[in-house]
Amino acid sequence: MTRAALRRGAALAVVAMLVASPGTAGAETPTPTVWKSPGAGAKSARPIPITGTSVSMQERREPLVLIDEKRTGKKRALTLSADVLFAKDSADLGPASNETLDEVAKRIRESGAKGPVEVTGHTDTDGTSAHNLDLSTKRATAVTEALTSRLSGTGTTLKPVGKGETALAVDPERSPADKARNRRVTVTYTTTKDEPGEETEPTDISVPGTEIAPPAKGPEAAGSRAAVERTFTSDEGDNRIQLDVMNVDEHGPFVYVRVRVTAVSLPADSTGYSGVPYLFSGDTTVSDDASDTVLFDEQGGTKLRYYVTGKGEPIRSSMPTSLAEGESADVWFYFTAPEQHRDDLDLYVPAFGTIKALQVKG
Repeated sequence: MTRAALRRGAALAVVAMLVASPGTAGAETPTPTVWKSPGAGAKSARPIPITGTSVSMQERREPLVLIDEKRTGKKRALTLSADVLFAKDSADLGPASNETLDEVAKRIRESGAKGPVEVTGHTDTDGTSAHNLDLSTKRATAVTEALTSRLSGTGTTLKPVGKGETALAVDPERSPADKARNRRVTVTYTTTKDEPGEETEPTDISVPGTEIAPPAKGPEAAGSRAAVERTFTSDEGDNRIQLDVMNVDEHGPFVYVRVRVTAVSLPADSTGYSGVPYLFSGDTTVSDDASDTVLFDEQGGTKLRYYVTGKGEPIRSSMPTSLAEGESADVWFYFTAPEQHRDDLDLYVPAFGTIKALQVKG
């Protein structure tokens, strides 16, 4: 049986489970220690016809393009994750880098940039300083060569520079997420156009996918894989909300993710925090769409969205309507699994940012 057939079979099984008992979806089922044998004298029954509309599942993988853009006057600095561009300890661009480099070239072309474009490679602190300087230089050179052909005829001149571990974005490194932020390539150029400033809608509470979610200040929930928090200001005052990642488990074609949302502290006059749906949509006017909550597979260069049925129904839990101070509620999703197993994935929740390097079980 092919891998695709196995995926379809597992997908249909999960759909049946969700339809039959939506309240328990995602719960663990113990494996029997002794399997029962068929009863003696069992006979084949007449086949039962299945009628109605068939249920299909939609795998949703998209190219992952993560570019952090900083603007200072007419100067632009685009920061790219080295983990998307390169395999570990390698300076050979992977196929997943194409979408990102195409986007970088597009932005430079549209800016009307002329003259020098500096491509700077950076590493984390693993390995020796000499090795990291050499690796960062080779990576900067690889990106320079890939962009040169894409920017032919623009009048730009690309220059590779390696800085190794001498210009860390996060110092000191305290976690795998810190190390991942330090592994990067920055492309700097100057635009010749007057570009309007970026406007943000007042209902938009999202942060870019390149921004790392801030760690929780208080204790993690028991069994938490990672805990982050953010304070949201309402007319009543500040709402301090914590999000704990409880599960990142691979089940065939799915990655089951369960998070726990806790209203750590609320304004004195608050009757409860009703903004949980907005955490996953990133917009205080959108309560029924969490499609921007995704997994990042940097190694494969893909963005993984949660499954939907052939009827467009999302395979995720409903959202709690309100949380009292100190109260918690769990929210779960069945995301599309990567094409190949990964030891870790990143979870992006629009209102918090990206939670890096979550270990995948299964």
